[in-house]
Amino acid sequence: LIKIDVEGAEYSVLRGAVATLSRMPRPAWLVEICLNEYHPSGNPDFQAIFDMFWDHGYIAFTPEGVEVTQDDVAKWAAAGTTGGGFNYLFR
Repeated sequence: LIKIDVEGAEYSVLRGAVATLSRMPRPAWLVEICLNEYHPSGNPDFQAIFDMFWDHGYIAFTPEGVEVTQDDVAKWAAAGTTGGGFNYLFR
């Protein structure tokens, strides 16, 4: 399990962790991804963070175990809110 809580620098961290994202077996990741917190005009990398995981074969989940889809992320980004949490599990 890898936990990332870097106050808005998630995308930069993940770009430096491509080899780890590509490992088999895949580690699970718990990542705090904020849309507006720490990004007053919105997180410019919000979609890209999820895309990086999806591009490496991961599935995203909310803490409640609900799968997060690409449509969900696009809707949240367009609305400017995730409707609540900002912690996600990728496995």
